[in-house]
Amino acid sequence: MKSIRSIAACFALASLCHGEALALDPAKALTQFTHSAWQMEDGLPQNSIRSIAQTTDGYLWLATQAGIVRFDGVRFTVFNTANTPALTNSNIPVLLAARDGSLWIGTYGGGVTRLKDGTFTTYTTRDGLAHDVVFALCEDSKGNLWVGTHGGGLSRWRDGRFTTLSTRNGLSNDFVRAIHEDRQGDLWIGTDGGGLNRLSAGQFTVFKKPQGLPSDIILSIHEDRHGSLRVGTFDGGLSRRRDGRFTTYAVKDGLPSNAVYALCEDRDGSLWAGTHGGGLSRWDGERFTSLTTEYGLADAGVRAIYEDRERSLWIGTAGSGLHRIKDGKFTTFTTAEGLSSNLVYPVYEDRAGDVWIGTEDRGLNRLRGGRVSAYTTKQGLASDHVWSIEGGHDGSLWLGTGGGLSRLKDGRFTNFTTREGLSTNMVWAVHEGRDGSLWIGTFGGGLNRLKDGHFDVYTSKDGLPDTSVRAIAEDAAGTLWIGTNSGGVARLSQGRFTTISTKDGLSSNVVRSLYADPDGSVWIGTLGGGLNRLKNGRTTVYMTRDGLFDDVIWLILEDGQSHLWMSSSRGIFRVSKQDLNDFADGRIKSIASVAYGKADGVKSSQGVGGSQSVG
Repeated sequence: MKSIRSIAACFALASLCHGEALALDPAKALTQFTHSAWQMEDGLPQNSIRSIAQTTDGYLWLATQAGIVRFDGVRFTVFNTANTPALTNSNIPVLLAARDGSLWIGTYGGGVTRLKDGTFTTYTTRDGLAHDVVFALCEDSKGNLWVGTHGGGLSRWRDGRFTTLSTRNGLSNDFVRAIHEDRQGDLWIGTDGGGLNRLSAGQFTVFKKPQGLPSDIILSIHEDRHGSLRVGTFDGGLSRRRDGRFTTYAVKDGLPSNAVYALCEDRDGSLWAGTHGGGLSRWDGERFTSLTTEYGLADAGVRAIYEDRERSLWIGTAGSGLHRIKDGKFTTFTTAEGLSSNLVYPVYEDRAGDVWIGTEDRGLNRLRGGRVSAYTTKQGLASDHVWSIEGGHDGSLWLGTGGGLSRLKDGRFTNFTTREGLSTNMVWAVHEGRDGSLWIGTFGGGLNRLKDGHFDVYTSKDGLPDTSVRAIAEDAAGTLWIGTNSGGVARLSQGRFTTISTKDGLSSNVVRSLYADPDGSVWIGTLGGGLNRLKNGRTTVYMTRDGLFDDVIWLILEDGQSHLWMSSSRGIFRVSKQDLNDFADGRIKSIASVAYGKADGVKSSQGVGGSQSVG
């Protein structure tokens, strides 16, 4: 039985992942994650998101210039000076979700506000805060709240009161942009012009350009799982402090911008950097890859990054609202990942695990280890229109193209055309039979058999109902089933053709896919007539009125859990075989289809087909 390891969807190749994908797989390209976005038209009060936090109750909180926003995944609820009197300023630079369930809100001129048990309480300079413009918040391991202000230095909230540390106490600069506590309990403070400070045992140590920092304006700080300190700067790139020394990564090293506003390490160990003008960048330990406006990020200015409990990554942008990337159930390969074309027809996985992809207009692609190689007429392929793929028992690959039949063996192409006896050069379907014969379905040239180097041709004169053949399947008894363009299904057994058409209960004579089930059923996908089951001489029809997701079925495959997977004009879906059989036997009146779309990682919800597709 052929597996659902690969499946062709409209303009893309999607491979089904096993189980529910939660983590951001570091092996995937950034363009392969599922990407969603929310802006003002979706309920945001403003499209600049400067900080993101998640409280213990599961809500996501967003800092904007028009208030704080609570997001439950569907609805946005805005809190600002108009509806929350305790908030004295709606311009919010920073948020912190504390361990006790409270939310701390740093404002631009209104001090710091705490939301706890539904009550907002605001603290300003009148309560001892060093300054009312707050740019940074940090809760340390002892439960102290540290508040970085823009002009007053550093304030510590403990036991209901503030104490302040500033340049008078050894801080290099009173304009604080970032605070982070490391695993030793030392506090690192990034300043706006005074470099990086470490507060340890009550003493400040200052690190600036002479100590190896590329810039004295520090925007973000994070300690990674290996104990290295990562420092994002305004104009010097990303710096790593390890073993007392700084190493800097800048544009010349692949970082898309030298202004790093946000840092986040996900639970798989990838480091994410939000940059100004360069979008979102991921460091995998060896290189940077970036998600920019070219690949779906609406704004190249990233101000905030947050990984939630479900391991989705949330991105706050400078002007295009909130974005989320997450792992989908499908991994999609497009031209962004190296495919020669996004218009894909057949997909085939060989015995070595390589996936072969035929395109409508750019030849053949091989996917191996995440890398794509292309083969075209320049390498000897008969045509760059590849409509069918079949693996031979000897390890060769047979390709039906718009220019004849191609065989790829040991890296070399051999082509068969009308000159070698093929009835026509338009090949739609290829199937290798159990006896080693190669069966070729053509457009207008009937069914061909290649055996021992010789072509035999079968047309309407031999009983074939239509000379255009779209699909070929072979059952356990060695009977050949042929799906035709407009003549229904032909059955070839012991050298004789018989036809199953609408006269025999088939829903449509326009057949696009076949699957010979080991249980003896033959499943038939039609163009507009839904799915048909032929078993024991009886035909059962399944259409949208019966619960089928779509009535155009481009391909049919079975997985290891007794589901039939189908590609349709509306996308990919699956149906339980038990449901299908129960419906045929009259035990249920409808079937349930499970459909997959963009939210699951499929780039397009429209399928294409009409040729021998997936193996």
